[in-house]
Amino acid sequence: MADGIKKVYPLSKVGKARAKTDLALAQKRGDYFEKRKNLLFGAVNTVKDDIRKLEISIQEEYERNANWFGVFADSLFDISTFVQIKAVHTESLTIAGVRVERFEKVEFENIEIDISETPLWADEGIQFIKDQSIREIMIACKRKKLELLDEALSEARSKETLYKEILPPHIENQLQKITGQLADEERLSIGTSKIIVRNRKEAI
Repeated sequence: MADGIKKVYPLSKVGKARAKTDLALAQKRGDYFEKRKNLLFGAVNTVKDDIRKLEISIQEEYERNANWFGVFADSLFDISTFVQIKAVHTESLTIAGVRVERFEKVEFENIEIDISETPLWADEGIQFIKDQSIREIMIACKRKKLELLDEALSEARSKETLYKEILPPHIENQLQKITGQLADEERLSIGTSKIIVRNRKEAI
């Protein structure tokens, strides 16, 4: 694109129009790079905030259920054997041109519990482990998404910087100048046509 901008077009209406089109396109591309960078920046910050909130939630749940850990440790009943992940469901979506996976749900294996052989706290303990497992899986999904978005953001910043370095800083002035030249030329052309028509009428 830089080579196209540096071309010396002939001082004709067609040449000026070509230059105007090239400069306008360059400006449009620059705006696109900046917009994409801003979208990715916002998405990255949102995902980071989501991860932080989930990590806080996990820690708070551990602290809230701290009394249970002693019970779990002293018991011969291992509730973790009743929590087995069958599948993790995600949905594909595109954020600023980046293909990522969004967490949907966790599907656990349906393992029956014999009430006569399990302690009274088993159901609550199993649910606690499931809830924490879901949060940890959500964090893993979001970290993968963050990795892809971060990489795309870095690339977008590099492209924007490179593009600004390639384009001449006075691109807006060039565009305005060419627009003015075209307008002057069109006014001159219209004025000339009117004079020709008037002279023909007078000759008749």
